[in-house]
Amino acid sequence: QEIIKQRFKDFALRMAKSCFYKRECKGKKELISEVEGYLNYLKNYQVLGWDAELIGVRDNGEKVKDAPLCNDFDDYFDSYRGHTGDFNLNKLGSNIACCIRAGIDVANPDNWGGGVIGFTVGDLRKMYPEGIPDWIKANYKNWKEDDLSDDESIWL
Repeated sequence: QEIIKQRFKDFALRMAKSCFYKRECKGKKELISEVEGYLNYLKNYQVLGWDAELIGVRDNGEKVKDAPLCNDFDDYFDSYRGHTGDFNLNKLGSNIACCIRAGIDVANPDNWGGGVIGFTVGDLRKMYPEGIPDWIKANYKNWKEDDLSDDESIWL
């Protein structure tokens, strides 16, 4: 569980820092801040997947089940909904959702949900300039990085 949480946090923050803005700006800082804030909020929960129940731990060590991560996310980021109050998030909210959703799906492939589309192998290379970790590559059958162009679409 701790490894999943570390990978989730690492992936989500790298995505926030690398994939949405080419330069430093207010939007990028806000995105990073919101992703960090939500990850910090989740620190006392076991997080297993987008559709999996969060498991909280009380001070006495008792484990309690809470809403699934997807529902908790919607409640936490309610202020980013469109003016009609529907489930459509504004641009910043959508970027936050991509970071969190892709982060947990990639970190725990055993509980992979629907995933996040619209990203490329080049995005992963920007996120991991030191090399894409094996735990990410393991999510994809027949991964041959040398054969993949930066423009190759990838489902996160």
